Amino acid sequence: MKEVCDVFRSIAANKVTPIHMVAIQALSSMVCPVYGDFYSFPWKRGPHDSILEYNEASSTFEALRQLIYNELKNSDFVGRCLMVFNKEDESKHVEVRCSVLRIMVQMLISFNEKPNDALSMFLNDKNFKT
Repeated sequence: MKEVCDVFRSIAANKVTPIHMVAIQALSSMVCPVYGDFYSFPWKRGPHDSILEYNEASSTFEALRQLIYNELKNSDFVGRCLMVFNKEDESKHVEVRCSVLRIMVQMLISFNEKPNDALSMFLNDKNFKT
């Protein structure tokens, strides 16, 4: 996990490489391991094996999410995410863009009530200033 975070932190302006794109996809899967298709729709919630497995492992996912947050919170998280987001060609598959949005949303959901929280990462980012 630390190595993937190091790759993410190595993203520089106008130098986003395919390895950076893979790193954001890996981080996205680590912070939000369940794709939303069966969690999003109430009629699909029930004794589904994947949901039961996720619930059993949720404390492990929370700990991993906290480690990643701690690694990335002081590394221009938003700016680097936006660089990767903008690098992907919108006319093709947008898997990387989806991964960027997933990790950003999950960071906001998970860490929005703590001091120096994830929301401040977004509000204090120069890319969001008008």
